[in-house]
Amino acid sequence: MKNQSIEPFFDALRPCRESQELARFVRLQPQDSVLDVGCGSGYLSFYVKWKYPDCRKILGIDINPAVIEAANRRLASLQEQIHAPLSNILFRTCDARSDMTGVEPFDALISNPPFFAA
Repeated sequence: MKNQSIEPFFDALRPCRESQELARFVRLQPQDSVLDVGCGSGYLSFYVKWKYPDCRKILGIDINPAVIEAANRRLASLQEQIHAPLSNILFRTCDARSDMTGVEPFDALISNPPFFAA
């Protein structure tokens, strides 16, 4: 995915400047797994996949089912555009405060806006 020309896809997400800046600071190792809390449009999850194609798993969660449906539609659209499955990106409706039982640990957590105290 990293070598694909997907700028129009990212432009269509219309991420806020803060999300764009935050994405540039993410540093991962090959095979890391990532939890994107409050994923919204999925921009950070998609960016991480583009920047780090060897991520083991990227899970985007949001409490709002409508944004998860939209993120899944974007995922399907991207898969069509690049003619390849992206099975290691998942989006699901979830409340990170209570619905995380049974979820394996992640190597990195990203979140914008930051829902957590420093």
